[in-house]
Amino acid sequence: MALSAKVGQFNTPGATGNQVITGVGFQPTFIFFLTGLGAAGAATSVRFSYGWTAGAGKDVAFYGFGVDNQSTTDTGRSHRRDFCIYRCSTTLATSDQASLVSFDSDGFTLNWGAIAATAQPVAYLALGGDAVANAGAGPTIPTSGATVALTGVGFLPTALLLGNGAASITPSANADGNFIGFGAAGSDAAEASFTLSSPNGTSLGTTDVGSALDTDSILQTLTMNGASLPTVESEAALSSFDSDGFTLGISDSPAATVATSYGALRGLQAKVGTFTKRTSIGTQAITGVGFTPKAGIFWSFSSSAGIANSISAAMSVSDGTTEYSVGIGDVDARTTSTNVNRRISTTKGVYVVSNAVALQGEADVQSWDSDGFTLNWTTADASAQAIGYMVFGDPAAPPPSTFTPRTIVF
Repeated sequence: MALSAKVGQFNTPGATGNQVITGVGFQPTFIFFLTGLGAAGAATSVRFSYGWTAGAGKDVAFYGFGVDNQSTTDTGRSHRRDFCIYRCSTTLATSDQASLVSFDSDGFTLNWGAIAATAQPVAYLALGGDAVANAGAGPTIPTSGATVALTGVGFLPTALLLGNGAASITPSANADGNFIGFGAAGSDAAEASFTLSSPNGTSLGTTDVGSALDTDSILQTLTMNGASLPTVESEAALSSFDSDGFTLGISDSPAATVATSYGALRGLQAKVGTFTKRTSIGTQAITGVGFTPKAGIFWSFSSSAGIANSISAAMSVSDGTTEYSVGIGDVDARTTSTNVNRRISTTKGVYVVSNAVALQGEADVQSWDSDGFTLNWTTADASAQAIGYMVFGDPAAPPPSTFTPRTIVF
């Protein structure tokens, strides 16, 4: 019983059509994608995409953008169930789209139906071996009610990824406003989530940007409140993994329904947790995972867990050898022009940036340990930001047999 895990990178192709990615070392059953669709380093404007696939026809993607140096905020988002990598233009027209064709013996094949950002790095976290996965339309968070359940997954999950584009967006569509969120829950039902909120069409002097990282929910959306902090508009937590899906408990109901898309896994162990960034360079050991990870997804937040009046966040993938990070920043209450930026690393596994994407911390995964992992911070300022993680390891060993042999004498 074993999990296969690999983080890799490839460049977007120069034309539409099939792209074959090899060198994974096994046939995947689930792939998580992450890209800023830009070259390494700092750049103006935000382009941020994450998604996953559990097979052909089981694609999910989320994309958020924000345009820098504008007199009125220009932001938008996508919630797709037809592609696993996606980007739209500032007019909400499709720019880049890729769907899975097949999982192959040493990798996977994508089909690019549209391509604008050529030769740009895309990172992936591929899982295989004993890992079994499904993905697709998740439960819709209703305007009233205490729980909502999803069936049809096909198995009892041990790990769950859940994405949303907030309210007022039809899945497999694009919409104004950079409102996207990600949440995860692991084998022990521990969970964490983050959400970004940057409304479109807001004039200077009243720009209103917010974000949140929560340690006990798998979904949050925000209500924007001008100069005051945003407040929680909707919130849901994992209630249970079920024999054919999962159930969410709703603690705050949205004013308008919120569609979600999910990725569910079994045949592995997964742990979701949070920790606080080290405030100086050096190593930092994270324990309490309960197994030896093989790869993970990380996300960082501007300060300690909670809600902030800005966006200063990052998302990363690492297998301890190959690492990739996207940092995004959007400054609140602008009076001159919008200040929206991104920063990309093709070599770091954890990233922390300010709302103007100044680098506040970056780390490599130095080792996967028997009860967690060790990070090596090569850059770290004095601020102590919150970092979430979802790490994956081999499935738990079955319990020892309780059978006691008996000797029968004839």
